Amino acid sequence: MPKIETDLFKLICVLAETSSAKITAQNLKEHYSDSAAKKLISTKVLIPAQHNQDVNVTVDDEDRSYAVQRHNGGMAYFSPKAGWTAIKNDDLLVFQVSFDAMLRVVMDALEIPANAQPESIMNNKIWFLGSIWLNKRKTPVILGRRLADQEAAEALQNYLQDRHTSTPALVLAISSNLPVYLRLPSQNRLVLMDDAIEGQSQVLTLNTQYLAEKMGASVDQTGFSEGYRTAFINGVQYEFTKLQAEILEVLDKAGRPIHKTEIMAATSSMQEKLNSVFRPKGQYHPAWNVIIKNDRKGNYWLEYR
Repeated sequence: MPKIETDLFKLICVLAETSSAKITAQNLKEHYSDSAAKKLISTKVLIPAQHNQDVNVTVDDEDRSYAVQRHNGGMAYFSPKAGWTAIKNDDLLVFQVSFDAMLRVVMDALEIPANAQPESIMNNKIWFLGSIWLNKRKTPVILGRRLADQEAAEALQNYLQDRHTSTPALVLAISSNLPVYLRLPSQNRLVLMDDAIEGQSQVLTLNTQYLAEKMGASVDQTGFSEGYRTAFINGVQYEFTKLQAEILEVLDKAGRPIHKTEIMAATSSMQEKLNSVFRPKGQYHPAWNVIIKNDRKGNYWLEYR
């Protein structure tokens, strides 16, 4: 695949971060220059998708949606007020981001061999691209989109926990809108794609020196993340569910032993037993009796400073 221009790749990243990663031909025409649209299509990073099945029309100052159907040899929609209304085929045309092409563009920029095949970690969300040399260390590289989606964030965290606790990976995130609770286990590093791109280069180039520096940085997080979904304490990374995080926030803000009934009343849970929250499958959370302490009389507190 030929090198792609930096500005074009940034446009693709914007589209890739939408939920459907699609754009209508009409919106493509309205929001992108003719030359940019043609290049995106000619490089096959944007490919034709299924035509729209409905059309949005303003009737009496109200937006309404009508199903598109074949009528009199063409495409049309029927509304009770206007009857059958013909639609040009171009108005129904939709393009979508080709993730295969997008991955290849990033892999080429990282100089990953052309015969290397990316591995899907989560369908159309997270991929393992291969390994590159950074600071004389072979570093696994992962690409992620829509990491603000909780399901994608958790899939990434679980994958890294299973595969990359001893061999840290570099995670390139297409989005800059990341949730505060997204923390990577161990020495894995997350870098925003926008930060990794060499801004002075006309064609897409990733700043490997910057990436090497990020991979060489030491973990400086101590304590809980904002939202209490993760913690890094005494060299150990912990992950928590939403309810567990609510309990931890109550305990942390109390700063003293507090009874379980008061704790649970301050959360969104209907459960009464606090220890059951940290023992969902018959096994206590690793933070239990390490960070989360109790006096066996129903009082709980945190010890981590």
